[in-house]
Amino acid sequence: MSRKIKLGVCSHEDRNNVRWKNFSRKLSDLLNKEVELIFFNDFTEEKRKIRKEEFELYYASPDIALELYKAGYVPVGKFRGQKDEILLIGNKYFEEKELYKVA
Repeated sequence: MSRKIKLGVCSHEDRNNVRWKNFSRKLSDLLNKEVELIFFNDFTEEKRKIRKEEFELYYASPDIALELYKAGYVPVGKFRGQKDEILLIGNKYFEEKELYKVA
């Protein structure tokens, strides 16, 4: 596999939730790239890290989504059956255009 995909996950999400392991595995298999899940201990840590690090994808709360949008990220999807409370956001400079077909 080539370069890995960093997927940031909103601080309100439980890092032990099997949904994230399944999602990252399916995405990895589909794109033939390793997906690295990045979790945060709290909102403060999350806000600090989004200013210092780049992510190819991010599962974001509205507050973080706005910060990422201002930094050049664009909405690419949401989980089926959810209200528009959380967005999956991608870095607009991410080279893998196929990713947009996935989200």
